[in-house]
Amino acid sequence: MHKIEDKFWSLATNEIFYTLQTGSNGLSSGEALSRLEIYGPNIIDSNNKTSTFRLLLSQFKNSIILLLIFATGLSLFLGNFNDAIIIFIIIFISTILGFLQERRASNIIKKLLEMVQLKTSVIPNRTWRFGCS
Repeated sequence: MHKIEDKFWSLATNEIFYTLQTGSNGLSSGEALSRLEIYGPNIIDSNNKTSTFRLLLSQFKNSIILLLIFATGLSLFLGNFNDAIIIFIIIFISTILGFLQERRASNIIKKLLEMVQLKTSVIPNRTWRFGCS
């Protein structure tokens, strides 16, 4: 099978059939089983779980947080302990709020994906089949 191009939507139907080695009648059951063995099932891996610790650490990738950490260190180095404490409190609050917001959004997306049911239709051996995937 040929490699499908990045802009597959811009190809003509005949080019797509040629690239995927199929036709308007679909795949035969034997060819579908063969491709299933070679490529595996056509599913999206939704087990993309990020641990709580990694999610918390990802908050420090923000350039503003990194700048504030540098400012805290500079304040400590210059002996401005009050400024360092205030900047540290800002970093702490910002990190916690960002973490909570991101975790909440991740949980909402997970719940939405659990509610979604994808329907598929296939034509093996010139027979329409409808099902859930």
